[in-house]
Amino acid sequence: MNQPCFRQVKLKERDGGRMQDVSAGGKPDLKLEPRQARNAQKLEEKRKAAWLESKSRGAYT
Repeated sequence: MNQPCFRQVKLKERDGGRMQDVSAGGKPDLKLEPRQARNAQKLEEKRKAAWLESKSRGAYT
């Protein structure tokens, strides 16, 4: 059994436990259940919306 690389483990920790395939450009694992995939997509959209909102407020200059 091979160990996940350090980068994958870090990604998993940062991403709230949702393991991501780093080789696929950091896209969510496509083997998720449909419900999980939808939840992951909603989370991603919320995260992007929050990021855009903070960006528009001038957090990232």
